[in-house]
Amino acid sequence: MDMDIEPMIYRFSVKQFQLICQKKILSSKTPMELIHGEIYEMAEITGEHAAHVTRMANLFQKIPKEKTQIYDQSHVCLDEYSEFIPDLSLLKPRPDSYEDSYPQPDDVFLIVEVSDVSIDYDKEMKLPIYARCEISELWIVDLNKKAIEIYREPSPDGYQQIHIPTSEETFSPLSFPELVLTPNDIFG
Repeated sequence: MDMDIEPMIYRFSVKQFQLICQKKILSSKTPMELIHGEIYEMAEITGEHAAHVTRMANLFQKIPKEKTQIYDQSHVCLDEYSEFIPDLSLLKPRPDSYEDSYPQPDDVFLIVEVSDVSIDYDKEMKLPIYARCEISELWIVDLNKKAIEIYREPSPDGYQQIHIPTSEETFSPLSFPELVLTPNDIFG
């Protein structure tokens, strides 16, 4: 027996992953994401996590509906081998409300990841892909540190601009400067 044979690694495309999910081929009750063709189970959502997602969605509802669509814990297809479920996405409005196909990077104004137990996963696995796929703005809401990390100016090497507002400092989504927030608006 030849011991120099390396094991085969099978990578799934987004189309294959979507079919696996639709047909419920995997028995996971936890949502799954596709990262570089590999399927990952997402962390369980805690009550604190869900409350912050809801609080932020309510803040984003101040943006007129004709300007954006709020996408709550739904799939975003980033490239041929990566499909994530961000906590919140602000998307370009579309007549079909993304019923016919998942949003692509060009559809995205802002992605928000609310992180507690998933902070390392979000920063090490997902953040580089968001940057490489040119998601113009990403916010990581770090529940452990009670901090908001704002990532802008994506490049293949990562985000070129990173800002963490102080507790009283105001900030806005790039595409919606009329929505002025502070970390206290998000953390209460």
